[in-house]
Amino acid sequence: MVDVSSLSANQGINNATNQKSATSMSSLGDTFDSFLILLTQQMKNQDPLKPMDATQFTTQLVQFTQVEQQIRQNQNLEAMIVLEHSTLVSSMVSYLGKTVDTRGESVFLSEGGTPDITYTLPEGCSKVELTISDESGTVLRTVTLDQATQTSKGSHVYTWDGKNNSGTAMNEGTYNVKFRALDGTGQEAKAANGVPLVVGTTASGKVTHVTIVDGQIILTVGGAKIPLAEVSSVRETPTI
Repeated sequence: MVDVSSLSANQGINNATNQKSATSMSSLGDTFDSFLILLTQQMKNQDPLKPMDATQFTTQLVQFTQVEQQIRQNQNLEAMIVLEHSTLVSSMVSYLGKTVDTRGESVFLSEGGTPDITYTLPEGCSKVELTISDESGTVLRTVTLDQATQTSKGSHVYTWDGKNNSGTAMNEGTYNVKFRALDGTGQEAKAANGVPLVVGTTASGKVTHVTIVDGQIILTVGGAKIPLAEVSSVRETPTI
């Protein structure tokens, strides 16, 4: 669902800003009316032989015009903010129920689930070591992938059974995942320039909740909070 609390807060800010501009325009109008009345009275009572200098009045009229223009610019900006907010809300709704791939080194394990972990390999790997740990950093599962279909260059998927090295099912929650490219001797694989090969990781999950935090869309995938900027792809969730 969409988090309406944050939307309501944002809408309240918009309403307060709109009300402030409306008050400013009303105050300007009252002041300008008083100015015109005063100007008219002064012109009626001026000495025909010593007419008043109109420079001061002209300057004040220009100032009133500039203030009015500034207020109207603020109103236009407020209208744009409201429109942008509406567009953002519409965009949020479109993510609900979709399956997304997210960059990063974490995966959410639902109760009894078997999450897919996608990893992308550069050329030059003989083996791949996967380490799964909890949020405190304690290693729970270590897997070595050495089949050709799992260590060739490109994108691959590893399905975690949700268990640790002892075969015990882990509790629902977010876990850290880290892939390490290894060479034929089991050492860290490196490029020709001696730099360790980097294994890219992504995780997939269904979007169950969407909210706005500081103007940024945050997706809840399982129990993990994922900024929209970390989403690499969006697709329809397959029906079983």
